[in-house]
Amino acid sequence: MNFSRNALSQLITALINLGFQFLAGVILARLLSVPDRGQYALVLGFVALSMVFTELGWSSASIYRVRRLGRPPAEVLASGLAGMLISAALAAALVLSLRGWIQLKLFDGGAPSLIYLALALIPIALLTRLFNAMARATDRFRLQNQIRAVEIIALPLALLGGLWLSDGDLWIALWTTAAIRLASMLTIGVAITRRVGLGRPRLSEMRAALGFGVQSAALIFAHQVHAQVDLFMLAALREDGRAEVAVYGVAVGLAQLPKLFTEALAVALLPKLAGLPPAEAAAFTARLLRQLLPLMGIIALTALLGGAVALPLVYGDAYAASIPPFIALAPAVLFFALSHLLSRYFIALARQRTPLLIQLGCVALNLTLNALWIPAHGPLGAALASLISYASAAILLTVAFKRHSGVSLSEILILKARDWAELKARGAALLKKLGLIRAGGAGGEQA
Repeated sequence: MNFSRNALSQLITALINLGFQFLAGVILARLLSVPDRGQYALVLGFVALSMVFTELGWSSASIYRVRRLGRPPAEVLASGLAGMLISAALAAALVLSLRGWIQLKLFDGGAPSLIYLALALIPIALLTRLFNAMARATDRFRLQNQIRAVEIIALPLALLGGLWLSDGDLWIALWTTAAIRLASMLTIGVAITRRVGLGRPRLSEMRAALGFGVQSAALIFAHQVHAQVDLFMLAALREDGRAEVAVYGVAVGLAQLPKLFTEALAVALLPKLAGLPPAEAAAFTARLLRQLLPLMGIIALTALLGGAVALPLVYGDAYAASIPPFIALAPAVLFFALSHLLSRYFIALARQRTPLLIQLGCVALNLTLNALWIPAHGPLGAALASLISYASAAILLTVAFKRHSGVSLSEILILKARDWAELKARGAALLKKLGLIRAGGAGGEQA
Protein backbone atom coordinates (compact mmCIF):
# COMPACT_ATOMS: atom_id res chain seq x y z
CA MET A 1 0.00 0.00 0.00
CA ASN A 2 1.48 3.33 -1.14
CA PHE A 3 0.85 5.82 1.68
CA SER A 4 2.16 8.83 -0.25
CA ARG A 5 -0.13 8.15 -3.21
CA ASN A 6 -3.17 7.53 -1.01
CA ALA A 7 -2.45 10.53 1.22
CA LEU A 8 -2.08 12.74 -1.87
CA SER A 9 -5.41 11.47 -3.20
CA GLN A 10 -7.03 12.24 0.15
CA LEU A 11 -5.43 15.69 0.31
CA ILE A 12 -6.64 16.59 -3.17
CA THR A 13 -10.14 15.55 -2.14
CA ALA A 14 -9.74 17.56 1.06
CA LEU A 15 -8.77 20.64 -0.97
CA ILE A 16 -11.89 20.24 -3.07
CA ASN A 17 -13.91 19.77 0.11
CA LEU A 18 -12.30 22.85 1.66
CA GLY A 19 -13.52 25.14 -1.09
CA PHE A 20 -16.94 23.64 -1.68
CA GLN A 21 -17.75 23.15 2.01
CA PHE A 22 -16.95 26.82 2.53
CA LEU A 23 -19.20 27.65 -0.42
CA ALA A 24 -22.02 25.51 1.01
CA GLY A 25 -21.68 27.31 4.35
CA VAL A 26 -21.94 30.71 2.66
CA ILE A 27 -24.98 29.62 0.63
CA LEU A 28 -26.76 28.35 3.75
CA ALA A 29 -25.90 31.51 5.70
CA ARG A 30 -27.07 33.80 2.92
CA LEU A 31 -30.23 31.98 1.78
CA LEU A 32 -31.56 30.54 5.05
CA SER A 33 -32.73 32.62 8.01
CA VAL A 34 -30.46 32.51 11.04
CA PRO A 35 -32.86 30.24 13.05
CA ASP A 36 -33.27 27.90 10.05
CA ARG A 37 -29.48 27.76 9.62
CA GLY A 38 -29.28 26.73 13.27
CA GLN A 39 -31.99 24.08 12.78
CA TYR A 40 -30.11 22.66 9.77
CA ALA A 41 -26.96 22.40 11.90
CA LEU A 42 -28.87 20.67 14.73
CA VAL A 43 -30.37 18.02 12.42
CA LEU A 44 -27.05 17.17 10.74
CA GLY A 45 -25.26 17.28 14.08
CA PHE A 46 -27.78 14.79 15.48
CA VAL A 47 -27.23 12.50 12.48
CA ALA A 48 -23.45 12.65 12.97
CA LEU A 49 -23.72 11.75 16.66
CA SER A 50 -26.29 9.00 16.04
CA MET A 51 -24.28 7.52 13.19
CA VAL A 52 -21.16 7.20 15.28
CA PHE A 53 -23.11 5.69 18.17
CA THR A 54 -24.74 3.06 15.93
CA GLU A 55 -21.70 2.35 13.73
CA LEU A 56 -20.08 0.26 16.49
CA GLY A 57 -16.61 0.63 15.00
CA TRP A 58 -17.38 -1.60 12.03
CA SER A 59 -15.44 0.54 9.55
CA SER A 60 -12.24 0.46 11.64
CA ALA A 61 -12.75 -3.25 12.31
CA SER A 62 -13.17 -3.93 8.59
CA ILE A 63 -9.88 -2.23 7.78
CA TYR A 64 -8.10 -4.01 10.64
CA ARG A 65 -9.43 -7.46 9.72
CA VAL A 66 -8.66 -7.14 6.01
CA ARG A 67 -5.26 -5.43 6.35
CA ARG A 68 -3.72 -7.03 9.47
CA LEU A 69 -5.56 -10.37 9.67
CA GLY A 70 -6.07 -11.03 5.95
CA ARG A 71 -9.78 -11.83 6.13
CA PRO A 72 -11.69 -12.16 2.79
CA PRO A 73 -13.07 -8.70 1.84
CA ALA A 74 -16.36 -10.15 0.52
CA GLU A 75 -17.06 -11.84 3.85
CA VAL A 76 -16.05 -8.77 5.86
CA LEU A 77 -18.32 -6.55 3.73
CA ALA A 78 -21.35 -8.85 4.02
CA SER A 79 -20.97 -9.18 7.79
CA GLY A 80 -20.55 -5.42 8.14
CA LEU A 81 -23.70 -4.73 6.13
CA ALA A 82 -25.74 -7.11 8.26
CA GLY A 83 -24.38 -5.66 11.49
CA MET A 84 -24.95 -2.04 10.49
CA LEU A 85 -28.51 -2.62 9.31
CA ILE A 86 -29.40 -4.35 12.58
CA SER A 87 -27.78 -1.48 14.50
CA ALA A 88 -29.67 1.14 12.45
CA ALA A 89 -32.99 -0.59 13.16
CA LEU A 90 -32.32 -0.66 16.90
CA ALA A 91 -31.29 3.00 16.85
CA ALA A 92 -34.48 3.95 14.99
CA ALA A 93 -36.59 2.22 17.62
CA LEU A 94 -34.76 4.05 20.42
CA VAL A 95 -35.03 7.46 18.72
CA LEU A 96 -38.75 7.00 18.07
CA SER A 97 -39.36 6.09 21.70
CA LEU A 98 -37.62 9.33 22.75
CA ARG A 99 -38.86 11.53 19.92
CA GLY A 100 -40.73 13.97 22.17
CA TRP A 101 -37.66 14.69 24.29
CA ILE A 102 -35.39 14.86 21.21
CA GLN A 103 -37.72 17.31 19.48
CA LEU A 104 -37.88 19.58 22.51
CA LYS A 105 -34.32 19.39 23.85
CA LEU A 106 -32.06 18.55 20.90
CA PHE A 107 -34.00 20.11 18.03
CA ASP A 108 -34.97 23.17 20.08
CA GLY A 109 -38.70 22.62 19.53
CA GLY A 110 -38.42 22.11 15.75
CA ALA A 111 -41.03 20.32 13.65
CA PRO A 112 -41.58 16.65 14.68
CA SER A 113 -41.02 15.52 11.08
CA LEU A 114 -37.37 16.60 11.38
CA ILE A 115 -36.80 13.45 13.45
CA TYR A 116 -38.02 11.21 10.62
CA LEU A 117 -35.71 12.91 8.15
CA ALA A 118 -32.80 12.43 10.55
CA LEU A 119 -33.71 8.74 10.87
CA ALA A 120 -33.54 8.39 7.07
CA LEU A 121 -30.09 9.99 7.01
CA ILE A 122 -28.59 7.70 9.67
CA PRO A 123 -28.46 4.42 7.63
CA ILE A 124 -27.23 6.38 4.61
CA ALA A 125 -24.32 7.68 6.67
CA LEU A 126 -23.64 4.23 8.18
CA LEU A 127 -23.47 2.42 4.86
CA THR A 128 -21.37 5.17 3.30
CA ARG A 129 -18.89 4.78 6.16
CA LEU A 130 -18.68 1.00 5.64
CA PHE A 131 -18.27 1.16 1.85
CA ASN A 132 -15.56 3.80 2.18
CA ALA A 133 -13.74 1.65 4.76
CA MET A 134 -13.78 -1.31 2.39
CA ALA A 135 -12.41 0.90 -0.38
CA ARG A 136 -9.49 1.88 1.87
CA ALA A 137 -8.95 -1.67 3.14
CA THR A 138 -8.59 -2.92 -0.45
CA ASP A 139 -6.43 0.06 -1.56
CA ARG A 140 -9.08 1.69 -3.71
CA PHE A 141 -8.60 5.22 -2.44
CA ARG A 142 -8.88 6.73 -5.91
CA LEU A 143 -12.33 5.25 -6.50
CA GLN A 144 -13.58 6.42 -3.12
CA ASN A 145 -12.22 9.92 -3.62
CA GLN A 146 -13.63 10.31 -7.12
CA ILE A 147 -17.13 9.55 -5.86
CA ARG A 148 -16.63 11.75 -2.81
CA ALA A 149 -15.44 14.66 -4.98
CA VAL A 150 -18.60 14.50 -7.08
CA GLU A 151 -20.71 14.61 -3.90
CA ILE A 152 -18.71 17.56 -2.52
CA ILE A 153 -19.16 19.58 -5.71
CA ALA A 154 -22.81 18.65 -6.24
CA LEU A 155 -24.04 19.62 -2.76
CA PRO A 156 -23.47 23.42 -2.79
CA LEU A 157 -24.65 23.67 -6.40
CA ALA A 158 -27.85 21.78 -5.58
CA LEU A 159 -28.36 23.85 -2.41
CA LEU A 160 -27.91 27.07 -4.35
CA GLY A 161 -30.49 26.08 -6.96
CA GLY A 162 -32.98 24.65 -4.47
CA LEU A 163 -32.82 27.51 -1.97
CA TRP A 164 -32.89 30.15 -4.69
CA LEU A 165 -36.03 28.68 -6.28
CA SER A 166 -37.75 28.01 -2.93
CA ASP A 167 -36.92 31.39 -1.39
CA GLY A 168 -34.82 29.89 1.39
CA ASP A 169 -36.93 26.92 2.49
CA LEU A 170 -35.31 24.83 5.27
CA TRP A 171 -36.92 21.61 4.07
CA ILE A 172 -35.51 22.06 0.58
CA ALA A 173 -32.03 22.39 2.10
CA LEU A 174 -32.48 19.22 4.19
CA TRP A 175 -34.02 17.09 1.44
CA THR A 176 -31.38 18.26 -1.04
CA THR A 177 -28.65 17.20 1.38
CA ALA A 178 -30.36 13.83 1.90
CA ALA A 179 -30.71 13.19 -1.84
CA ILE A 180 -27.05 13.99 -2.56
CA ARG A 181 -25.88 11.74 0.28
CA LEU A 182 -28.13 8.87 -0.86
CA ALA A 183 -26.87 9.07 -4.44
CA SER A 184 -23.25 9.04 -3.23
CA MET A 185 -23.85 6.05 -0.93
CA LEU A 186 -25.49 4.01 -3.71
CA THR A 187 -22.67 4.81 -6.13
CA ILE A 188 -19.82 3.79 -3.81
CA GLY A 189 -21.84 0.76 -2.63
CA VAL A 190 -22.38 -0.62 -6.11
CA ALA A 191 -18.78 0.11 -7.13
CA ILE A 192 -17.21 -1.62 -4.11
CA THR A 193 -19.57 -4.60 -4.19
CA ARG A 194 -18.74 -5.21 -7.86
CA ARG A 195 -15.00 -5.14 -7.13
CA VAL A 196 -14.71 -7.15 -3.91
CA GLY A 197 -17.85 -9.26 -4.16
CA LEU A 198 -20.47 -9.89 -1.51
CA GLY A 199 -20.21 -13.06 0.51
CA ARG A 200 -22.57 -14.41 3.12
CA PRO A 201 -22.71 -12.80 6.56
CA ARG A 202 -20.99 -15.01 9.12
CA LEU A 203 -21.84 -14.84 12.80
CA SER A 204 -18.24 -15.60 13.78
CA GLU A 205 -16.99 -12.72 11.62
CA MET A 206 -19.62 -10.38 13.06
CA ARG A 207 -18.66 -11.30 16.64
CA ALA A 208 -14.95 -10.82 15.95
CA ALA A 209 -15.49 -7.48 14.20
CA LEU A 210 -17.79 -6.31 16.97
CA GLY A 211 -15.24 -7.28 19.62
CA PHE A 212 -12.63 -5.07 17.94
CA GLY A 213 -15.07 -2.40 16.90
CA VAL A 214 -16.82 -1.62 20.18
CA GLN A 215 -13.80 0.16 21.64
CA SER A 216 -13.17 1.95 18.33
CA ALA A 217 -16.84 2.93 18.25
CA ALA A 218 -16.65 4.29 21.77
CA LEU A 219 -13.56 6.29 20.81
CA ILE A 220 -15.17 7.71 17.66
CA PHE A 221 -18.35 8.46 19.58
CA ALA A 222 -16.33 10.31 22.22
CA HIS A 223 -14.66 12.32 19.43
CA GLN A 224 -18.04 13.23 17.99
CA VAL A 225 -19.50 14.17 21.36
CA HIS A 226 -16.42 16.32 21.89
CA ALA A 227 -17.01 18.02 18.53
CA GLN A 228 -20.81 18.32 18.52
CA VAL A 229 -22.15 18.49 22.07
CA ASP A 230 -21.59 22.24 22.44
CA LEU A 231 -24.14 22.90 19.67
CA PHE A 232 -26.84 21.08 21.62
CA MET A 233 -25.81 22.65 24.93
CA LEU A 234 -26.09 26.10 23.34
CA ALA A 235 -29.60 25.22 22.15
CA ALA A 236 -30.58 23.94 25.60
CA LEU A 237 -28.88 26.50 27.87
CA ARG A 238 -29.38 29.80 26.03
CA GLU A 239 -32.64 31.64 25.52
CA ASP A 240 -32.03 32.35 21.82
CA GLY A 241 -30.62 28.88 21.24
CA ARG A 242 -31.13 28.35 17.51
CA ALA A 243 -29.74 31.76 16.54
CA GLU A 244 -26.63 31.25 18.69
CA VAL A 245 -26.18 27.75 17.27
CA ALA A 246 -26.12 29.33 13.81
CA VAL A 247 -23.54 31.93 14.92
CA TYR A 248 -21.40 29.31 16.63
CA GLY A 249 -21.85 26.84 13.75
CA VAL A 250 -20.34 29.34 11.31
CA ALA A 251 -17.36 29.88 13.64
CA VAL A 252 -16.85 26.13 14.07
CA GLY A 253 -17.25 25.42 10.36
CA LEU A 254 -14.68 28.02 9.39
CA ALA A 255 -12.21 27.07 12.15
CA GLN A 256 -12.47 23.40 11.26
CA LEU A 257 -11.71 23.78 7.57
CA PRO A 258 -7.95 23.18 8.13
CA LYS A 259 -8.89 19.97 9.99
CA LEU A 260 -9.87 18.50 6.63
CA PHE A 261 -6.17 18.04 5.86
CA THR A 262 -5.57 16.13 9.11
CA GLU A 263 -8.64 13.97 8.56
CA ALA A 264 -7.48 13.19 5.02
CA LEU A 265 -4.14 11.97 6.30
CA ALA A 266 -5.80 9.97 9.09
CA VAL A 267 -7.93 8.14 6.52
CA ALA A 268 -4.81 7.00 4.65
CA LEU A 269 -2.83 6.41 7.85
CA LEU A 270 -4.95 3.70 9.51
CA PRO A 271 -4.67 1.02 6.77
CA LYS A 272 -0.96 1.85 6.39
CA LEU A 273 -0.20 1.40 10.10
CA ALA A 274 -2.39 -1.71 10.33
CA GLY A 275 -0.07 -3.39 7.83
CA LEU A 276 3.20 -2.51 9.66
CA PRO A 277 4.95 -4.18 12.61
CA PRO A 278 4.53 -2.16 15.85
CA ALA A 279 8.04 -0.62 15.89
CA GLU A 280 7.75 0.50 12.27
CA ALA A 281 4.26 1.87 12.90
CA ALA A 282 5.59 3.97 15.80
CA ALA A 283 8.50 5.36 13.76
CA PHE A 284 6.20 6.13 10.82
CA THR A 285 3.71 7.94 13.07
CA ALA A 286 6.43 10.04 14.75
CA ARG A 287 7.91 11.06 11.40
CA LEU A 288 4.52 12.03 10.01
CA LEU A 289 3.70 14.16 13.06
CA ARG A 290 6.92 16.14 13.15
CA GLN A 291 6.64 16.83 9.41
CA LEU A 292 2.96 17.76 9.59
CA LEU A 293 2.70 19.95 12.70
CA PRO A 294 4.70 22.95 11.35
CA LEU A 295 2.52 22.93 8.23
CA MET A 296 -0.65 22.79 10.34
CA GLY A 297 0.67 25.71 12.41
CA ILE A 298 1.09 27.80 9.27
CA ILE A 299 -2.37 26.82 8.03
CA ALA A 300 -3.95 27.64 11.41
CA LEU A 301 -2.27 31.06 11.56
CA THR A 302 -3.30 31.87 7.99
CA ALA A 303 -6.89 30.79 8.69
CA LEU A 304 -6.95 32.85 11.89
CA LEU A 305 -5.76 36.06 10.24
CA GLY A 306 -7.78 35.67 7.05
CA GLY A 307 -10.94 34.31 8.64
CA ALA A 308 -11.30 37.06 11.25
CA VAL A 309 -11.24 39.68 8.49
CA ALA A 310 -13.28 37.85 5.88
CA LEU A 311 -15.97 36.28 8.08
CA PRO A 312 -18.43 39.24 8.30
CA LEU A 313 -17.74 40.21 4.69
CA VAL A 314 -18.57 36.76 3.34
CA TYR A 315 -21.32 35.59 5.69
CA GLY A 316 -22.92 38.97 6.33
CA ASP A 317 -23.35 41.30 9.32
CA ALA A 318 -25.69 38.83 11.05
CA TYR A 319 -22.64 36.63 11.68
CA ALA A 320 -20.25 39.28 12.99
CA ALA A 321 -20.74 37.70 16.43
CA SER A 322 -18.98 34.57 15.09
CA ILE A 323 -15.58 36.31 15.16
CA PRO A 324 -14.71 35.91 18.91
CA PRO A 325 -15.50 32.14 19.04
CA PHE A 326 -13.69 31.66 15.72
CA ILE A 327 -10.52 33.29 17.11
CA ALA A 328 -10.72 31.08 20.20
CA LEU A 329 -11.19 27.92 18.11
CA ALA A 330 -8.51 28.48 15.46
CA PRO A 331 -5.52 27.27 17.57
CA ALA A 332 -7.39 24.04 18.38
CA VAL A 333 -6.53 22.83 14.85
CA LEU A 334 -3.00 21.94 15.99
CA PHE A 335 -4.20 20.01 19.03
CA PHE A 336 -6.80 18.17 16.96
CA ALA A 337 -4.17 17.14 14.39
CA LEU A 338 -1.91 15.70 17.06
CA SER A 339 -4.60 13.76 18.93
CA HIS A 340 -6.42 12.54 15.80
CA LEU A 341 -3.33 11.01 14.20
CA LEU A 342 -2.03 9.51 17.45
CA SER A 343 -5.41 7.82 17.96
CA ARG A 344 -4.96 6.07 14.61
CA TYR A 345 -1.69 4.57 15.84
CA PHE A 346 -3.38 3.00 18.86
CA ILE A 347 -6.34 1.73 16.79
CA ALA A 348 -4.02 0.10 14.24
CA LEU A 349 -2.35 -1.85 17.06
CA ALA A 350 -5.71 -2.83 18.64
CA ARG A 351 -4.98 -0.69 21.71
CA GLN A 352 -8.01 1.59 21.49
CA ARG A 353 -8.44 1.58 25.26
CA THR A 354 -5.66 4.16 25.74
CA PRO A 355 -7.08 6.94 23.53
CA LEU A 356 -10.60 6.01 24.62
CA LEU A 357 -9.90 6.67 28.30
CA ILE A 358 -8.12 9.92 27.47
CA GLN A 359 -10.91 11.07 25.19
CA LEU A 360 -13.60 10.23 27.74
CA GLY A 361 -11.78 12.27 30.37
CA CYS A 362 -11.50 15.23 28.00
CA VAL A 363 -15.17 14.94 27.02
CA ALA A 364 -16.05 15.13 30.73
CA LEU A 365 -13.85 18.22 30.99
CA ASN A 366 -15.54 19.72 27.93
CA LEU A 367 -19.04 19.06 29.28
CA THR A 368 -18.14 20.61 32.63
CA LEU A 369 -16.63 23.74 31.09
CA ASN A 370 -19.57 24.10 28.68
CA ALA A 371 -22.04 23.84 31.56
CA LEU A 372 -20.14 26.52 33.45
CA TRP A 373 -19.39 28.93 30.62
CA ILE A 374 -22.21 28.67 28.04
CA PRO A 375 -24.95 30.17 30.28
CA ALA A 376 -22.83 33.27 30.89
CA HIS A 377 -20.76 33.59 27.71
CA GLY A 378 -22.69 31.75 25.00
CA PRO A 379 -20.72 30.77 21.86
CA LEU A 380 -17.45 32.20 23.20
CA GLY A 381 -17.72 30.03 26.31
CA ALA A 382 -18.29 26.95 24.13
CA ALA A 383 -15.25 27.82 21.99
CA LEU A 384 -12.93 28.25 24.99
CA ALA A 385 -14.17 24.96 26.47
CA SER A 386 -13.33 23.17 23.20
CA LEU A 387 -9.88 24.76 23.00
CA ILE A 388 -8.94 23.66 26.52
CA SER A 389 -10.30 20.12 26.16
CA TYR A 390 -8.63 19.57 22.74
CA ALA A 391 -5.32 20.79 24.15
CA SER A 392 -5.65 18.40 27.10
CA ALA A 393 -6.34 15.44 24.79
CA ALA A 394 -3.32 16.23 22.61
CA ILE A 395 -0.93 16.50 25.58
CA LEU A 396 -2.15 13.28 27.22
CA LEU A 397 -2.06 11.28 23.97
CA THR A 398 1.48 12.47 23.24
CA VAL A 399 2.62 11.28 26.67
CA ALA A 400 0.83 7.92 26.16
CA PHE A 401 2.41 7.46 22.71
CA LYS A 402 5.86 8.21 24.10
CA ARG A 403 5.43 5.67 26.90
CA HIS A 404 3.99 2.95 24.66
CA SER A 405 6.37 3.30 21.70
CA GLY A 406 9.56 4.43 23.42
CA VAL A 407 9.86 7.27 20.89
CA SER A 408 11.27 10.48 22.38
CA LEU A 409 9.42 13.80 22.34
CA SER A 410 12.04 15.28 20.02
CA GLU A 411 11.31 12.52 17.50
CA ILE A 412 7.63 13.48 17.61
CA LEU A 413 7.82 17.28 17.66
CA ILE A 414 11.13 18.49 16.19
CA LEU A 415 11.99 18.40 12.50
CA LYS A 416 15.28 16.69 11.62
CA ALA A 417 17.68 17.37 8.77
CA ARG A 418 16.55 14.15 7.08
CA ASP A 419 12.96 15.41 7.22
CA TRP A 420 13.86 18.51 5.23
CA ALA A 421 15.52 16.33 2.61
CA GLU A 422 12.53 13.99 2.45
CA LEU A 423 10.04 16.87 2.22
CA LYS A 424 12.09 18.49 -0.52
CA ALA A 425 12.21 15.23 -2.49
CA ARG A 426 8.49 14.63 -2.07
CA GLY A 427 7.69 18.21 -3.07
CA ALA A 428 9.81 17.90 -6.20
CA ALA A 429 8.17 14.57 -7.05
CA LEU A 430 4.73 16.15 -6.68
CA LEU A 431 5.66 19.11 -8.88
CA LYS A 432 7.05 16.73 -11.49
CA LYS A 433 3.87 14.66 -11.39
CA LEU A 434 1.80 17.82 -11.88
CA GLY A 435 4.00 18.81 -14.81
CA LEU A 436 5.35 21.95 -13.11
CA ILE A 437 9.00 20.84 -13.37
CA ARG A 438 10.79 18.64 -15.89
CA ALA A 439 11.58 15.01 -15.12
CA GLY A 440 15.26 15.82 -14.74
CA GLY A 441 14.57 18.65 -12.24
CA ALA A 442 15.63 18.85 -8.65
CA GLY A 443 14.62 15.93 -6.54
CA GLY A 444 13.54 14.02 -9.64
CA GLU A 445 14.94 10.71 -8.45
CA GLN A 446 13.01 10.22 -5.25
CA ALA A 447 9.30 10.07 -4.48
